[in-house]
Amino acid sequence: MTQGQSVIQDFARGLTVAADNQHAVQLPVQVWEWVEKEILQTDVYLGKLMREQLVSSSELWNPTKMLLTHETTVDIGYVGNMLTVRDMLRLMEEPGWIVLENGRYDGTVIEKWVRLYRKEKGLGTINAEVYRAMAQSRLRVYNSGGGNMSIANAIDTLMRAIGYLYPYRITTIFDSDKRSATDTTDHNQKLKEYLTHHRITGHELRKREIENYFAVDTYKRAGFLKDERQARAMTAEEWDFHDIGKSNIIRKTDNTGKETAIEKKDVETLSYLLTKEELKERVLISSGDDEIQSIILQLAKFI
Repeated sequence: MTQGQSVIQDFARGLTVAADNQHAVQLPVQVWEWVEKEILQTDVYLGKLMREQLVSSSELWNPTKMLLTHETTVDIGYVGNMLTVRDMLRLMEEPGWIVLENGRYDGTVIEKWVRLYRKEKGLGTINAEVYRAMAQSRLRVYNSGGGNMSIANAIDTLMRAIGYLYPYRITTIFDSDKRSATDTTDHNQKLKEYLTHHRITGHELRKREIENYFAVDTYKRAGFLKDERQARAMTAEEWDFHDIGKSNIIRKTDNTGKETAIEKKDVETLSYLLTKEELKERVLISSGDDEIQSIILQLAKFI
């Protein structure tokens, strides 16, 4: 196979992966005519059934305005800083990665958020794409092991594996660790500097940590609410920055009757019990806009 044929083979393969992953391709008229002649009307690179599926896929050739707005768009070619056809294929075959401090457990929360929002009015199409990408392991959680600078170490590992295309395939979400709404200390300054330097998109949670996104009622159903009166007396802002891991309000009792603080693994139980109504109330009552939706739109850039 000549170099030119190899490029065409990669492009044909890229079209099939794009169709499988619900991506879209925009082509100038001249390029479309070439694709029709060289790929879609011959059996040199693709079988008949696959070619018929590609031709009939209106979603592949006609990206929606919503998709163009919220998913990553790249230019393919051999001029300037364009990505090559081989780059395109690698991007579509390499999964996106969400690096989390405690991915094993916090990952279940992110996945639950995405599942609850998959039919959100107005943005349901994009949300459903993110949900499908996670379900199909095209968007995966990477566990950094705890501590926000461990996120940088994990990203280093992923960058070495992915190569120069890493900015298209790595993102992160991390706790703010703020102790109150007036806490002006930037607890993640070094991490943010690292992300900026390496052109990595990240999201700092507005609340203290991921445990603060569960409502009092969710903790109650999980059996973790020790002092309901005190919990319900707290303002939304106080709950946003309450140290759940050291709380005397949120506690659990083991099978021997011993009372302890909840552990990171307990967010799996909380995630299972979480409802969309409780999550939205927790988010909107604090900020007035939907942070969860913003996070999902960020994730859409990496599917």
